[in-house]
Amino acid sequence: MNRAEFLKMMAAGQALTPGSEATEFMHARAVQTRLLCQQLNSGVHSAEQLRDIIQQITGEPANPTLNVVTPLTIDCGINLHFDEGDSHGCEMCNHRAR
Repeated sequence: MNRAEFLKMMAAGQALTPGSEATEFMHARAVQTRLLCQQLNSGVHSAEQLRDIIQQITGEPANPTLNVVTPLTIDCGINLHFDEGDSHGCEMCNHRAR
């Protein structure tokens, strides 16, 4: 499964089932995202470096005006989108209530 397939599944409102390919994909992405958040939160980075890490998390280009002030916690990041401006001490979760 890839990001586009996962997003299509989520947009269709399909539930994740334990052990499914989609669930395994989400868990693997969550591990990668936690490592990137750890990198983001454990040092001093330029705005460009911060945007690069956010781009790695979201899989899409980061807005050039984005300025993230850590700490930042993100669960998976696949369906995460930042608008223009700052994000200070945020916790981002992609969970959808059912």
